[in-house]
Amino acid sequence: LLLSMLRPAHLCKNLLRIECKCAASAFKAARRISVLVPARVVRPQNLHSTRNCARDMSSGPRMGKEELLSQFQSARTPQVRERVFGALVSQEKKLDTAEYTLMLYTAQAKEEPQLAVRVFEEAMKNVKPSSMILNSGISALGMVGRPQEALDAFEAFESYAPRDLNTYINTIVALSTSRELQHAHKALEILTDIEARGLTPEIEAYHGALQACKTHALWKEAIAILSEMEDNGIEIDTTAMSLSLSSCAHGKKENGKSAAAALMFSSMESKGLVQDEAAYEPLILSLELEGSDEAEMRAFDYFNEMQKRGLVWTVPIYNCMMRLLAKMRLFDAGQDLFVKMETTGLKPDSGTYSAFFQCCKRRGEFDKVEEALEEAKEAGIEVSADMLESYIESAAVNQRKNKALEMLNQVQSEYGRRPKMSSYIHCLKACGYEKDWQSASDLYKQILTSNAEGSDITVDFFNEAIYALGRGGQIELAESILEDMKKRNVDTNVDTYNNLIIASGEAKRPEKSVEYFDLIPTIGMERGTYTYSHMMGALNDTYLSDEMFLVFKRMQLSGLNTTDKFHDIVKQQKDSEAREAADTKNTASNSTA
Repeated sequence: LLLSMLRPAHLCKNLLRIECKCAASAFKAARRISVLVPARVVRPQNLHSTRNCARDMSSGPRMGKEELLSQFQSARTPQVRERVFGALVSQEKKLDTAEYTLMLYTAQAKEEPQLAVRVFEEAMKNVKPSSMILNSGISALGMVGRPQEALDAFEAFESYAPRDLNTYINTIVALSTSRELQHAHKALEILTDIEARGLTPEIEAYHGALQACKTHALWKEAIAILSEMEDNGIEIDTTAMSLSLSSCAHGKKENGKSAAAALMFSSMESKGLVQDEAAYEPLILSLELEGSDEAEMRAFDYFNEMQKRGLVWTVPIYNCMMRLLAKMRLFDAGQDLFVKMETTGLKPDSGTYSAFFQCCKRRGEFDKVEEALEEAKEAGIEVSADMLESYIESAAVNQRKNKALEMLNQVQSEYGRRPKMSSYIHCLKACGYEKDWQSASDLYKQILTSNAEGSDITVDFFNEAIYALGRGGQIELAESILEDMKKRNVDTNVDTYNNLIIASGEAKRPEKSVEYFDLIPTIGMERGTYTYSHMMGALNDTYLSDEMFLVFKRMQLSGLNTTDKFHDIVKQQKDSEAREAADTKNTASNSTA
């Protein structure tokens, strides 16, 4: 009966492949489908070509419902099927539940989820939906990225029909790739509800829940799901392990995340799972995320291990390797890796170019960044916010302030997100190089306004703001930032006061420089080489320049760790030089005698 309804014949196999997860449930699925066969089925004797189908709908007498349904099933292109469906809707053909179900399965079998959603929406308006329509609709909504509507259909399901296992699985899968964290939590909640309803979860339900964990880096929840699978006697397969590993590969840095990834990776061998590229990739990324020197060296060990085993690096692994080399300031090695990647046949993505930009953060290499950006655009690679932020850092290092600020605004206007804190820090530094304190002041106000709690504002941000404003000679504004740090409970460091010394020098306030120089040891910090060099710059060509020269000479004799005040050091050096002069005079007198 099913074969007489559907043409071509292989469509029947596709329906069973979609509806059934294993051979044991094939008969049950076929029985459910056969119940919904329309009472009147017309088998077209002469199938129209795609061109004739389109022409017949636009000219001549209108076709009947049965003929349109037949053409809907037999159309060779999605465009024709869309037009056939449009004709069914526009001609107000009254369709029943079975006919909507038939069209839904056809659209899904042909992998046309957008059309399936249209059919589902029409069915919801015109008939009382069956469980099969609802299940198919939830699945299609998930495929087209409309998880909230899929969840709404799930919530309303029992108003029309009892939920079955497919309902739960389809909803979990529909929610699994949503960027909304609440949808991930709902997917995990639905997984828990399956057992509460007396049903046994299938592996697809666990895969969907683990995909939600991967999307939102819910690594602890992923570990719990793996444990639940083992408790329920469900064998952990490669997909489940790969998704669980991937939940450790991104998100924020957390204690134990990379260790959990390493533990899962090491357990694969005992479970009979192959440690291939898909397993190495999230493990290496989790070590990069940890950020410690030890973790990064372990990442390099895994890089080498992959090469020894003859495994091919993936694009994300190449990207990670370049980022690590840039962090270690091995810029040439990172650039060489970018060139090598192109010879392997792998296609660079936006992450590749972002990593390459990070390898060009030396003076004189900004031209390479601009050339690579144009190359990416010509290759059809969508310019991402991460690419622009790496571009900003390279522009700032190369003192291209205007370029850096332009891209900073583009990240906000085109991508609707606040740039990373490191991008603001680099832009402030570029403003400082050019003594553009107005732009620096605007950036500073912008970040404080957009982040009132200051949860991710670090001491480095405040220090660069002090430096940028100070280079413009705005000592009062620079000192106001010191007050902001105290209000936000951000601890200062020696760079804070070094930058205030610079600000005092640019404002021609040498006494202020001395004040901050004297303050450093009193608050438990040590003066460093930069402290003394900044003092020399701040006091140069002032009434204290001679005294600073004496301090510099004293520093060479006694070292940097003195806690004495500026004028005390001057006095010590003067006394020392007076004694040396007296000793020299006495020595000369004795020699004459």
